[in-house]
Amino acid sequence: MIRLIIRWLVLAAAIALAVKVIPGVHLHGGFKSLMVVAAIFAVINLVIGTVVRVVSLPIRIATIGLFSIVINAALLELTAHVSSRLTLDSFWAATLAAIVISLTSAVLSAVTALL
Repeated sequence: MIRLIIRWLVLAAAIALAVKVIPGVHLHGGFKSLMVVAAIFAVINLVIGTVVRVVSLPIRIATIGLFSIVINAALLELTAHVSSRLTLDSFWAATLAAIVISLTSAVLSAVTALL
């Protein structure tokens, strides 16, 4: 249970960083909104993202994994459509945010694994 909460907080921190550094990504509300968006993104990533990643495996192999960025951006766009608390100005903003979220999550997950 603690690991789940830590992963949720890591994802929330990654989303918060993306909101701060990417001009086209906007979060409406404070900490509560951030946690709701992180939870929605996690569920969408778990349910839909898993299926999309399996189906798109040949494309991801052909593009040496770069298509994963497009998948993550699309999942972030879907999160923005589901939640009124997150808005994205363009698909490029979603793509850059997906890159920031992925890199930040990887680094923070590695750091928390050491604790």
